[in-house]
Amino acid sequence: MEEDRLFLVRIYSDLRIQQLLRRSATMICFDERGVVSNVELIEKTAILCDSCGRKVAVTEGDLDEGLPMGYALCDEEYVIEVVCEDCRRKYFKHLIDRVDGFLDLLADPETDFRVKLIDYARIRGEVFEFCRYYERWLGAPLMERLKAEIYEILEEAIDWWGRQEIYDEMEG
Repeated sequence: MEEDRLFLVRIYSDLRIQQLLRRSATMICFDERGVVSNVELIEKTAILCDSCGRKVAVTEGDLDEGLPMGYALCDEEYVIEVVCEDCRRKYFKHLIDRVDGFLDLLADPETDFRVKLIDYARIRGEVFEFCRYYERWLGAPLMERLKAEIYEILEEAIDWWGRQEIYDEMEG
């Protein structure tokens, strides 16, 4: 089975993505017998962040007007999600920052081991929640792989920390 390629695109820089996002939606209404009763074409007046609902920049002119950069998370066929710059940083970067902060905490010899273990449990929970949330857009296989890779990094860090604690005990 071929693996889906996902990519994050700045909307203003890709005309194909702009056209897909601006395409009108067709709403078809049926009566109780299943017969089409009404068809409406709905023009899109704005593209909104799927996370916070803010209007995002679709063109360079929108950027000049002060709208936040819009990003489209896409695969080979579909736009899966649209996010603004703030939400991209908030959700995707936050997890990376948390893992990085945990690794710094492990390396700090002044921090009590109980604090390190509590933070380890907390970061594993955050990784689980992050992957569960994005699974609906990115798919279970991709999120399971990401979760397994992050868990592996955390396990290696804990193993390293445990060995350091043993070495410190042997020396001291």
